[in-house]
Amino acid sequence: MVVKILIWLEGFSPQFANAKSISKKTDYDLYAIINVNRAKPFYQNQKFIEFKKSWYYRDCFKKKFKDPDLNYLSKFEKEYNISLWQLAYSDINFNKFNKYYRFSASQILSIFEQECRFFEEVLDEINPNFLLIRLTDDQGSQLLQQMCNARGIRTLTQEFSRLGLRETISSAHEQGKIPEPGSLETVNSHKKNETDKKFTFEELQNYSQKYVKQESVFRENYKTSKLNWLKGAIQYLKMLNDPKYNTYYVNHGKNIASVIKNESSFFLKKKSMKSFLDRYAKWQINPNEKFVYFPLQLEPERTLLIPAPFYSNQLDVISNIARSLPIDFKLYVKEHPMQVVYAWRDSSYYRKILDLPNVELIHPDFSNKTLLENCSVVITITGTLGLEASFHGKPTIVFSDTVYSELPSVHRIANYEELQMAIKKSLKQEVKIDDVNSFVNRIMNNSFEFDNETLQVLFNNEFYYGGFLFDHDVPISKAGEFLDKYKEFFDKLADEHIKKIDRLSSL
Repeated sequence: MVVKILIWLEGFSPQFANAKSISKKTDYDLYAIINVNRAKPFYQNQKFIEFKKSWYYRDCFKKKFKDPDLNYLSKFEKEYNISLWQLAYSDINFNKFNKYYRFSASQILSIFEQECRFFEEVLDEINPNFLLIRLTDDQGSQLLQQMCNARGIRTLTQEFSRLGLRETISSAHEQGKIPEPGSLETVNSHKKNETDKKFTFEELQNYSQKYVKQESVFRENYKTSKLNWLKGAIQYLKMLNDPKYNTYYVNHGKNIASVIKNESSFFLKKKSMKSFLDRYAKWQINPNEKFVYFPLQLEPERTLLIPAPFYSNQLDVISNIARSLPIDFKLYVKEHPMQVVYAWRDSSYYRKILDLPNVELIHPDFSNKTLLENCSVVITITGTLGLEASFHGKPTIVFSDTVYSELPSVHRIANYEELQMAIKKSLKQEVKIDDVNSFVNRIMNNSFEFDNETLQVLFNNEFYYGGFLFDHDVPISKAGEFLDKYKEFFDKLADEHIKKIDRLSSL
């Protein structure tokens, strides 16, 4: 039986490079849905991959909105067991983070109808065995993934394992359910040559620093060069003059005047909010003070909007934690250092935190390690620091299912009313090294070593002005040189995907 694989592609990316290596190593039939604007000529002329057929996602959208067919959308929701409004609220284009356009309910539903009909036509035509897709962070890619899951099409997603520089390829085993990012296989391990390792807490802390260091490299290279900003800005302003640019709904409301206004506001806010944090956020902690640690998560980010849609208001979460604390504890809230790429948060946001009497705002440059060593409990919505807390022998409370919520020292709560009791129980909870080791070995046996942070930096610096502009065509000759230069990276990714596909195909 020929294996048919549908691939979701955006520009010249690690996903394209992976697909190219897969195409050279197998006789799979490859199909693609391609979400591009300026990079369309690249896909029309490239010879790296011979797709059986490909479709351009943005072609499904009409220039003008039409009244949505609510009967069709209602039947669609029931057939696929998908909440379209939940998808809409998880997409930054349809919420407060869109600074250029406010979509009406009718317009949002019109967009969904066009997508749903388009994806159904594609899936009906080819009926693929697998969907290869990046970690979804917009409603379009989420919708396709959920539709495939509902149809029993295996979806494979490469993602960070939350342990060192290791990646997993997760798949959905249950029809109609989206796989939790980072979810492990139901089998214990398919790597029979792996031997379980015994780590100490100190060894686990050192191991996790591998990723912390590479994350710092990414942070230092992502949207930091003024020269790259200028080059990207020039190309972007040229793009805005193209009448076709605003046809795609994501670009509605963007023009030269509105972009210049928002960019100017961005730089002023970035400087002013950094000054605010330097002045009001704490650079030191009281070693004798008992506290619970809540790390703010990056916003907007998929880890809030998608896995935990009902806890995405972090101010609301903070205030509920604060009112649930024992009287002799404080809550330490630390800003995420990568929030700088969004010019930090508004001063009104920080002031609401500062106004809470038993809450301290911690500076983003303050050491996470110090906070983890000195806190009593870590509370996070979905963040990786909840796992790092276990490496420091500290219990964790989470608001959504995560890969590490199976640890006995992690308390997953379902509503705010459980918070007070969860905190009391967690303060008495012992983190056992055997439990942590069992979990860590399970991750290691279901993941592979891969430095995805470095790979992202290479792509950004080589093709995308350090991350400032992704909607951009890539010269085919330059892409070919890049694919050859880093062939080892992409072959390793392809080999892991092929192993996963072949194993699942044999079940």
